[in-house]
Amino acid sequence: MEVKFSDFDELAKRVSENGNVLTVTMGQLRDAYKAEKLGVNVRDNIGKMLAGMGLAYHPKPLPTYQDELARIYKQGTPVADLIDAVLNKPTVENDEVIRGRVNESDTSILNKIRELIEI
Repeated sequence: MEVKFSDFDELAKRVSENGNVLTVTMGQLRDAYKAEKLGVNVRDNIGKMLAGMGLAYHPKPLPTYQDELARIYKQGTPVADLIDAVLNKPTVENDEVIRGRVNESDTSILNKIRELIEI
């Protein structure tokens, strides 16, 4: 189900409502930015706007085509810590973050990690 939002303030609200992480299309981000095309400058400015709102995104750089997906998440949250630990360079510290978030009996968290690795 595609989550609707008309601007970046509404996007931030939707991210919060969805557990601090939300996957959207680049077309949705382009429309919220009020641009007609996803040129390099538009994508760069969208990234800066998200960062200014305390939101991070993956992949970096943002995709080029409107149907491609971007995961938006709120910085400073446990979700962000987990996403960053999975995406960043493998380190002992990041392994600790991942282990600290995963309980082997909690398959939903394991499934979320698998989803993160897929994008």
